[in-house]
Amino acid sequence: MVNLYSRISLFLLGSFLIVSCGLAQSDTPPTTTSGTNVPSNNSSAATPTSANKDQKDNTAWDAGTNPTPTLDRAEFKWWAPEVKTLRGVLVILPGRNGDARNAVNDSEWRELAEKEAIAIVGCRLVKLPKGDYQLDRTGKVAAVINKAVSTLAAANGHPYLKEPPLAFWGMSAGGNTAACYADVSPRRVIAIADIKAPDGSGGYNTDKGSIPWLVNVGKADKPDWVKSSMENYQKGQKQKALWTLALHPSDGHTERGTKPMAIAFLTAAIEQRLGSSSQTTSSGTLKHISFYSGWLGDPVTYDIAPYDSFHGRKSEAIWLINEETAQAWQEYLKAK
Repeated sequence: MVNLYSRISLFLLGSFLIVSCGLAQSDTPPTTTSGTNVPSNNSSAATPTSANKDQKDNTAWDAGTNPTPTLDRAEFKWWAPEVKTLRGVLVILPGRNGDARNAVNDSEWRELAEKEAIAIVGCRLVKLPKGDYQLDRTGKVAAVINKAVSTLAAANGHPYLKEPPLAFWGMSAGGNTAACYADVSPRRVIAIADIKAPDGSGGYNTDKGSIPWLVNVGKADKPDWVKSSMENYQKGQKQKALWTLALHPSDGHTERGTKPMAIAFLTAAIEQRLGSSSQTTSSGTLKHISFYSGWLGDPVTYDIAPYDSFHGRKSEAIWLINEETAQAWQEYLKAK
């Protein structure tokens, strides 16, 4: 009996030692990003090192909690093509309390940035519950955007971009935010493409009238938003502002189908305001665009022609910055 117990004890002790040695020599059990342990057949999978965990992401910038009275949060993301000198920055502004930081990964925006040697900054702006930041004309939200742009530029090897010219694409509240920026710093604005901004251009003045501005409105949007956008656009139209109205006959509050038109418009505006992409200056006065150098579009038939060749009523026609934009405007408005 003693011998039997001794043999069992020796067997259990040996099994314990074998298992212990095996665990001491094995890798840490694999985990998924959700923290759940799962079996893995990939014995070569790398685990994050402390150096990777501590590595700073120089493409992101956070303005911190409550950076202005009208903002709870303001976070930004950067991307730029590999060029020696950047000529400006395209700022992507989302709808109310939205997040456009992933827009910097969009292949079409990147193609535009590469072609024109500009950077892209995607924004997340939040003020709960109403998103009142979009109508801040005090300059405080504009200052946060400026800080984000200059900080990210310096962190990514472009410290000369202290006050670069900015182009804006804004959806809904983002369009309102861009309009308020233009109220504060119009001479830094290359162009604005606003998609269904409830306030449109936010009103007219001489400085804003010289900014190429795409005002996109859908007739099926909220009636008061359509009314305010149209009234503000018409104030500029009477003064021959460089503003393009894209009034879709059936669209509601959506950006559906607007991107080709916005890209054509912004491309033309950047090239005419900054010069060709071979001109690498990143500062200085933006070039003036003549109203009479553009095209015109009929708001009913959508017929288009160069200014001098247009046979409709020019006082009621829609100003279009160039032929490519005119064609994209026509295609968008004719689409169902």
